[in-house]
Amino acid sequence: MTRIGEDVSERLDIVPAEFFVHRHIRGKWACKCCQKLVQEPVEPQIIDKGQPTAGLIAHTLVSRFVDHMPYYRQEQVNARSGVHTPRSTLAAWSGAGGASLTPLFEAHCKFVLGAAVLHADETPVRMLEPGAGKTARAYVWAYARGEHDDTAGVVYDFCVGRGSKYPAAFLAEWTGTLTCDDYGGYDVVLRRDGCIEAGCLAHARRKFDELAKANASPVAAQAIVRIARLYRVENEAREMTPERRLAHRQQHAQPLWDELHAWMKLERLRVTDGGGIAAALDYSLRRWRRSAASSAMVQ
Repeated sequence: MTRIGEDVSERLDIVPAEFFVHRHIRGKWACKCCQKLVQEPVEPQIIDKGQPTAGLIAHTLVSRFVDHMPYYRQEQVNARSGVHTPRSTLAAWSGAGGASLTPLFEAHCKFVLGAAVLHADETPVRMLEPGAGKTARAYVWAYARGEHDDTAGVVYDFCVGRGSKYPAAFLAEWTGTLTCDDYGGYDVVLRRDGCIEAGCLAHARRKFDELAKANASPVAAQAIVRIARLYRVENEAREMTPERRLAHRQQHAQPLWDELHAWMKLERLRVTDGGGIAAALDYSLRRWRRSAASSAMVQ
């Protein structure tokens, strides 16, 4: 037979996670002359004298906080492999892992807060209230470096509430330009010297986008078109140096901003109070005034 070609087919398979044991043998050496015992020290572990390796603790943390798998389910999964890990043990492992990650978290916070421009936002999460048998609302605050920084970075701060004391504490030593929405909780930060407020266009656009998708207002559709022009200018400047990006924005974006501002003020005079489009216009105009006032105070 003469080979004239071949057909290649591929199939996806999986090797399920399996447990295995690391066995470390540390020899002991004794000197008969000086009566001295020598032995290699134990390698540092996340849990001293504990069974889990760093890899197993990391797997437990990812399963719980990334894949949202409760400890009792992890206990059942591990039991299928013949490994007994009570949920209390898994929780203790996670606690030890979190404590060990604290220095890394602090270094990451320092890196993120070293940026001159920060984006901030908060989102609610449901938290089990101990002893009450029900859930309560908590918040995860996100602080991200600016899009044009050489290295991206975002840090999350879990808090049990949404009060202004939380961003005030996290940003206590920070100064720069803060991009945020209309939530008044950031005011305590923005009143400090050296802090500039920048309204978030994505939040402002969302107000119009919801109305445009519902065909609730032709004004909202026009706003989306006008904002899209600004997005195109920004996309053109994405790869430019800071100096060229500033010049490009001043030449192409600033006239569009001025035109958008004038158009919004005119349309606001034409619509009645209480409607969705009035609220969307008020949101943008309010942020416009506050951002301008913050810039003037710092300058």
